[in-house]
Amino acid sequence: MQDGYDLLASGRATDACRIWLEAWRDVLGIFDKSGMQSIQEFDERFGGTHYLFNWIQDLEDELWNAGMSDRQFLTARIAVCEEAMRRFPTGDESLIENRRRALAESYYELGETGKAEALYREWLKVDPRWGWGWVSWSDRYRFTRTELRDWGRCEQLLREGLAIAEPLRNHRPAGRCVRRAGACRGGQGVPAAGPPQCRGDGDLAECQLGWHCLATKDEDGLWR
Repeated sequence: MQDGYDLLASGRATDACRIWLEAWRDVLGIFDKSGMQSIQEFDERFGGTHYLFNWIQDLEDELWNAGMSDRQFLTARIAVCEEAMRRFPTGDESLIENRRRALAESYYELGETGKAEALYREWLKVDPRWGWGWVSWSDRYRFTRTELRDWGRCEQLLREGLAIAEPLRNHRPAGRCVRRAGACRGGQGVPAAGPPQCRGDGDLAECQLGWHCLATKDEDGLWR
């Protein structure tokens, strides 16, 4: 693991990914031999220089970055995410949700849009209040490097998420939805200091520009 971090520090990201993929195979072998069932159990038993909880997220991130120039790393990222989801179906919620997003965005970037769409639809059917799920799904049609950019679909998905009867979980996705809605309509999004176009104090605010957005304030009274 440390060798990979050293390579990253020297600007050799693809070499780091290759070493880390070997390390991932070694980690899986340890799980197989030891009978351990969770990332937490691994970290508690070994207590190494790097926690598996943190490292596996760095691995997924760097495979994405390397995949922008070499698609084989996106394929490897899919394999890592699918194996991790199979082995660790429960645990830290944010880790699981981030991995889902990583998996779907990798499929999408490889052009397997049907697979990505099916995954998002399945996850959000089970948990429609997953705000980051709606944001991530819509982002696929905004930030893609492929020819599949589609502003209309981006906005459509945001509207669908915002139409959920119950508030989306946590404030951060709400703020992202506000800014994404503005960007998908060709605007500049909402300033971090506050959304002057929006009125109303509830979670669902009507915007003067003619569409709905979700806006919440944090404990400091700032719009997020």
